[in-house]
Amino acid sequence: MFGLKRFKIRLDYNEYVKPFLKILFEDIDYIIVQQQFTTSIKDFILLCEISWKRGITDPEERLLKLKKDIFAIEDITVIKTDKKRTLCFIKGIHDEMYIELFSFLTKKFHSFLEYPMTAREDFGIITLVGTPKDVTGLMKHMEEFGSGMEIIAVTNYSTRDRGILSVLTEKQLSVLKSAYDQGFFSHPRKTTARKVSKKLGIAHTTFLTHVRKSQNRILAALFEN
Repeated sequence: MFGLKRFKIRLDYNEYVKPFLKILFEDIDYIIVQQQFTTSIKDFILLCEISWKRGITDPEERLLKLKKDIFAIEDITVIKTDKKRTLCFIKGIHDEMYIELFSFLTKKFHSFLEYPMTAREDFGIITLVGTPKDVTGLMKHMEEFGSGMEIIAVTNYSTRDRGILSVLTEKQLSVLKSAYDQGFFSHPRKTTARKVSKKLGIAHTTFLTHVRKSQNRILAALFEN
């Protein structure tokens, strides 16, 4: 998209969030937020990869403690875990102050966050997409709010960028979207492979191959280092 840039930024937290981060990172080395899903401006569901500090032997017990100690977390659903890393969904509620702040910033500066983003106890690495003028304006406002921000990389932004879906070829993405739109992944299924492939004009075995390869690529991007 014309005029848009992707800014990779180091974020130093303000004093308001530091007490919560001390609790959060008591047992955690870093967290990679792969994606955020929202049901409203207040609620959030995060797909997170948690890397545990050395010596942690009971990650699921630590997650229960995390849920108990941090009021913003309502639920944690583990997808995959071991003593080094945990992939999970974290469901919670945004702080009211941050709801107001980010609503104001996105409306005023027409910028948005891109995932994944990484959080450590002392700093975070985020990616903002917007025009140079808007992003620098947003950064200045955040610094006035007490959060230090430093640009560490700038690249061009394209509307072809699709987050985790960027691992797919255009054909795989097209087939996967058609399958989704027609209800192939619904439970129970609303259509069959033969019906979807007929509409796409390809053999149903080719359709199934594209679906399997697409699923494997997405899962590999999520689970592999």
